[in-house]
Amino acid sequence: MKKTKIKKQVSLFLIGLCLITFVSGCWGKIEVEDLGIIVAMGIDANDTGDGFEMTLHIIKPQETEASDGQQEGKMWVASAEGQTLIDAAKNFRGRAPAQLTWMHNNLVFIGEETARDNIADIMDFLTRNRQIRYKSWVLITQGKAKEVMQATPEFQPAFSEEILGLIENSDEWSKQVNSNIRDMMISMVNPYKDFVTARVLLLDPDIMGAQNEEQDEMSQATVQKSAILDGAAVVKGTELAGWLTKTETRSFLFLEGEASEAVIIVPYKDGSISVEIGGVDTEMLSSINDEQLVVNVDISGEGSIVETNTDFDFIDPKQITELEAILSKRVVGEIRNLIEKIQGEYKADILGISGLYERDHPKWWNNNKDKWIEDLYPEVVFDIRVNINLFSSGMITTPVIEKGQR
Repeated sequence: MKKTKIKKQVSLFLIGLCLITFVSGCWGKIEVEDLGIIVAMGIDANDTGDGFEMTLHIIKPQETEASDGQQEGKMWVASAEGQTLIDAAKNFRGRAPAQLTWMHNNLVFIGEETARDNIADIMDFLTRNRQIRYKSWVLITQGKAKEVMQATPEFQPAFSEEILGLIENSDEWSKQVNSNIRDMMISMVNPYKDFVTARVLLLDPDIMGAQNEEQDEMSQATVQKSAILDGAAVVKGTELAGWLTKTETRSFLFLEGEASEAVIIVPYKDGSISVEIGGVDTEMLSSINDEQLVVNVDISGEGSIVETNTDFDFIDPKQITELEAILSKRVVGEIRNLIEKIQGEYKADILGISGLYERDHPKWWNNNKDKWIEDLYPEVVFDIRVNINLFSSGMITTPVIEKGQR
């Protein structure tokens, strides 16, 4: 009888413990309508230069329902300043009654001025915040990040969705580079390896049709409403060194072996031929010849003629070989222009050449690594070979309409 009473007491205690656990869980519950969901963040230097200005895109779920029965969310764009980034983030509490969450933040925009001297501080904040995911994309804006984040999306209903769509489309034209927080962390812990990430420009929609991919001065348009991804930003160490045009970015992707669906336009006879290149494979080998550092670069790929406005016989082996030679020469020339900029002007090792010498010549590297950045890397000679093989371009073997034909 005594044992039965003890069993009942134990059972009642366990039931009570379960109820307390369940109720206490409800006490800490946060309703969806009480959350402010951050989907994009911008970081600039403040006007006085002694702190930061943070801009956030925050989704605040509404009580009203849309015609399809789903709740509509309202985007709130707001800025706050602080001496540090965490100070700026906390200062949003004075404006936002909702509890802010960073778990759905996919985009981090860094303003140009801040990127030139404060990326280390920014990375410290991003990596210490447990809610910010390392796969969030990092983009550097030419100008203020705040102005970019105030741009009106042209295609998607939300600005963040539009930028994410542009990032997803990057493989379809090979003229932009995307890096996330994890990519930047890996590069920044290596003192000899620099990196690139996406550049964002603001353009006046009225002049976008006349855009010249090699002229960056158009970003200075007085009316700036449309945000586009254009080329790349080069970061040397923890500071923004400068920009790459779309063509230079494409050359970088060739060197990385990541170019896909890249269209190269080459002059031929009295017109031009557009070739789409894919299946790119790149091999780099380092060597030391009489104290001269040499990197041999071999790039191969497959090309398909996708457009022509000149006389070209698609089944003539001689003309095919001639076009392949012109195409390869064009790619080599563009790559050399890129190397001249990153090696001579920026002195930024975005290709990871230091890693080649550390891997292939470890003893030499240990004795010379302290001289790499300023003395050795700028003197590396690149021997570049490109071989693009043209394959079948479809059933049409001659131009659809000859020039001058009516």
